[in-house]
Amino acid sequence: MLLLLEKTSEIREAQKTLGATLTRVLSDRGTRNIGYPSGNQDYRVYAAGHNELYWALSQPSDDHGVRRFVNTFGVFAADAGSQQIVVEVSVPERGDDARAGGMFARDPLTGEIYLLHSGKVGGGRKGVGATKFRAFHGGPLEAVQTSSRQREAIRLGNIRDPLLPALIWSYVGVVAQFKKRVAAGISIDAPAARSELEDESWGRRTGTRTADFDYYSYHGAVQQSLKLRTQRRVGDALRVDRTHLIDLGVWAGEELLEVFEIKTASGRQAFYTALGQLLTHAPLTATRKTLVLPNEVQLPADCNDALVRLGINTERFQVEGRGLEVVIRWREGRSR
Repeated sequence: MLLLLEKTSEIREAQKTLGATLTRVLSDRGTRNIGYPSGNQDYRVYAAGHNELYWALSQPSDDHGVRRFVNTFGVFAADAGSQQIVVEVSVPERGDDARAGGMFARDPLTGEIYLLHSGKVGGGRKGVGATKFRAFHGGPLEAVQTSSRQREAIRLGNIRDPLLPALIWSYVGVVAQFKKRVAAGISIDAPAARSELEDESWGRRTGTRTADFDYYSYHGAVQQSLKLRTQRRVGDALRVDRTHLIDLGVWAGEELLEVFEIKTASGRQAFYTALGQLLTHAPLTATRKTLVLPNEVQLPADCNDALVRLGINTERFQVEGRGLEVVIRWREGRSR
């Protein structure tokens, strides 16, 4: 569980670090007009390039209902008169205030600080809201402890991770897909367990990465890469997709042939959870079960023995990348 940053000094320092991480990848594009049709203002804009991620920051103001840092993200249009907002990650200047959808929170074990978002996406259109967006997003929610309660939010990434801009760029893509569906009148109610979900959006897949980082934030990238890898292996005659209950499955008609569980965290609790999910959602003994883990995670001997006894396979991956680029490298072969 993460701990919410509530002191003004800590939040300001985290926001400063976030800005530094973003501007290592995003270049200054000058002052640009940003906003919704109902209201817009000029802000300093930083962007990777045309049709790529942009970021703008609004400092806390008494004009806001909540004094907050407003981190605005969208798709940069170099020649447009006004930049369109995809999502705002607004962090209260102090305290715990859910009226702002963003938050900074610290891992009490490592001291690392993360940017999170409640899923509260705006735009003034009926049907755009946190509950439906969370159902559409489909990703895990992080528990965040405040001074007086517990909240849940979508973890965007470590504010010091050089690939945080890539993670945010992915999130912008998911929000844009969601808003497009709402605008088209497509239902965003939580799908049934067997219904297919859209892949989480990710950018170009080249580059290298050597820095340490938190694998948890890369769940979406791993899932999409695994889907492409698995579809190539099994061929087009079988269906490969994810549901709200499993990270990935392979179906022949209505028969589930394979089930995958991706665990980007280490530790026994994560391992036990993964086993439970694989065994619960594989309906037949013959259903192939695979646990997907980072290369760096070393399982204890008794855990490896359990995988052998239960007939559960493993796949291993490594995350690399640069800028807005993320690539998943897979260890060749599949093993127990």
